[in-house]
Formats: sequence, C-alpha cells, structure tokens
Amino acid sequence: MNRPHWHLSLASRADAAAVAALRIEAYRAAREFRWRDEARLHWGPVDDDSCVLALRDTDSRLASSVRLTVLSDAAAAERMIEHSLAGLELAPPVLVLSRSASHPQLRRQGGSGLLRQTYLAAFVDAPPGSVVTQVYDGAPRLAGMLAEGFELHRPRASWDSEAEATSPPLIARLRRERFAAAAAVATAAQAHRLADAAIDREAIADGLRRAIARAQARAAGPAGAWPAEH
Repeated sequence: MNRPHWHLSLASRADAAAVAALRIEAYRAAREFRWRDEARLHWGPVDDDSCVLALRDTDSRLASSVRLTVLSDAAAAERMIEHSLAGLELAPPVLVLSRSASHPQLRRQGGSGLLRQTYLAAFVDAPPGSVVTQVYDGAPRLAGMLAEGFELHRPRASWDSEAEATSPPLIARLRRERFAAAAAVATAAQAHRLADAAIDREAIADGLRRAIARAQARAAGPAGAWPAEH
C-alpha cells in the first residue's frame, strides 16, 4: 500500500523551529504585505495555548501551517488581530485564524485548501462561537473561502503592528451556523487530496475542545490572563 502524500497533525513546541522557519520563508515571499519583525514569527506563548496545524508531504517537509487561537470574546479577538471588528456580530468564544503560511515552493499544491477542510471539519465536532481572520484583497484563497461561506468585510480601522499592507486588508468571518455547510463544500473541493492524506482528526478536535474550554475559563476568571505576545 502506498504511503499517503500528505500528513496533517497538531504541531507542538517540539516543532517550533520548523514552524518558525516556514512562517519566515513564506512571509518573506508574500506580495500582499511586508513583515516588520521576523522574531514575532517564532513559536511563543500564544502558540502554546493554540492549536497549530502542520501539513507535511511524503518527504516530511513542512508544507503549510495555520494557528487556531480561541479567545473569550470579540474585544480580545480585536486586540489580537489589530483591525477593527466594529459592526461584526461575533458570538463567543471567538476563534482567530492566524499565522497561515505555505512554503513558497509547495504553495500551488493545495496545502492551504487541505488545511481549511481540516479545521472546518473540526469546527463541526468542536464548535467555537464564531471564526474570524484577517486576509488580503486579491489573495488566491479568497475564492475558496467565499464558496465555503466566509463573509468579507473592510475593517473601519487598522493598527497592525506586525505587517505593512501592500494590498487592502479584509476581515473574513464565518458564523457558527455555517460550519457544517462550509465543511461540506471544502470536503467536496478537496476530495482528491483527502484520498491521499493521513489526518489526525481526533487529536485536532480534542485540542480544539481544550482551547475552547480554556477560553471559557478565562472569560469566567480575572481579566488579563492572556499572553501579550502575538
């Protein structure tokens, strides 16, 4: 039996160097923004508290990654994302997608779509209240995200301390009632890649459940318990 081409699992601090190297290489090649400080792409406390997905190819090369961070409410999400979320209804807890990165040499192999199918399926099994992420106008992934039910909004204000935008920033929101339909669309779109992928779905869903529980505990506890680092 042939080995699957793709292997997708949760990353941990043991993968910190590989994840940081992927982020740095991907962001150096980005056209939509200029990254200000590569040290902020290193693994840190927020990564420890989040679910970081790692997609590797058959040669064990890290091809794509994304971070899923669950926050107690929209105000906390806005502080992290550094773009205004005013006017958006975001049911708590709010999951922020960030640090999305694909290796420049492997970018056109569809890794980001496989990652999206995986976390959308996880949202069905372990649902946060809502999902939000910052994207850039004209980015290739927007077509797939719109088909899956993400809604795009222009932020009323931006104070991004990490990146200087060269394309207009957008906020993408996915409502909880769209999770199942979004997962179905992504599953159909990624059927050929899913047939050649080994995905640790149980561990990813379990990690997401724990992240949601921590966010709910923070909401019920004293303020200021979230790491200041992005």
